[in-house]
Amino acid sequence: MKILFWGSDSFAIPTMERLRQEHQIAAMICQPDQPAGRNRQLTPVDTKKWAIENNIPVWQPERLRQNVEIRRQIQDLQPDLSLVISYGKIIPEDILSMPRYHSWNVHASLLPELRGASPIESAILRGHQRTGLTIQKMGAEMDAGPLLATREVQIAEEWDAGDLRAALAALSPTLVAELLADPETAMQNAIEQDSSRVTFCSKIDKGDLWISWQLSAREIFNKTRALSPRLGGRTLFRSHLLKLWQVRPIYDNIPAEADASTRPGAIIYAKKAKLIVVTASGSLEIVKLQPENKKILSASEFINGFRPLVGEAFETEPEKDNI
Repeated sequence: MKILFWGSDSFAIPTMERLRQEHQIAAMICQPDQPAGRNRQLTPVDTKKWAIENNIPVWQPERLRQNVEIRRQIQDLQPDLSLVISYGKIIPEDILSMPRYHSWNVHASLLPELRGASPIESAILRGHQRTGLTIQKMGAEMDAGPLLATREVQIAEEWDAGDLRAALAALSPTLVAELLADPETAMQNAIEQDSSRVTFCSKIDKGDLWISWQLSAREIFNKTRALSPRLGGRTLFRSHLLKLWQVRPIYDNIPAEADASTRPGAIIYAKKAKLIVVTASGSLEIVKLQPENKKILSASEFINGFRPLVGEAFETEPEKDNI
């Protein structure tokens, strides 16, 4: 089968590897190179690097609407299918309908749950115990197309977004391959989404990174997992930015040198390898954290280097975010 692949994120690479072995990836469309690093040097996305290494033509249109050239290229290519995984732009409906078997999308949730840009992070943030992958036939409305296949994954309590992302990326090649074995039957058996079960998730922006100590220990635990290992939960300590990478809620036998009823964010224990903070509901052990412009530290390294005092507090986002 001749496939036109759309993808701009490394999440797509395991599936591309499988398709390259069993089908023909005739071309790949990805986002244009973006400035990155301190020097803001134009850098290709991971999928472009992979495609070049495997001698696959790469197209990087700046825009898709009213783009005559990209439509001509697709028409000349005559793909059997467009497969879209983490492309990052809205694809016009007339382009979606050009391939023989239309355009399919691999979405990292159990649609119709978590339609939108951050399904992996949002599943953890909201405390879901399960999520999964969905392959849908794409249409005019984002993530609202008929369902071709779904596969469920249980979210382990210790997983962060990186762990869940890896599990879903590893599952995608098999699910796609099963459908491509008989695409006509897959299309005929597509099921419309249940509109009564629709939920949404939005793109994570800068303001979403801040940890509110007015949340419960469980909620902060989930948020930290959702923001790791790519973004990190932001807080302030002694007026300086600090990122939380790993925390865990404490439910009983809390060692404390201060009353746990003190204000949320306050340190109630800081000895040896344990750093414990009180929240609006329950206490939280901080396991890994990163002071501004420094490496990630264990709790023990942070205690030895910064000498935090019982009663000192981690703070939420300042009124004006100049960080």
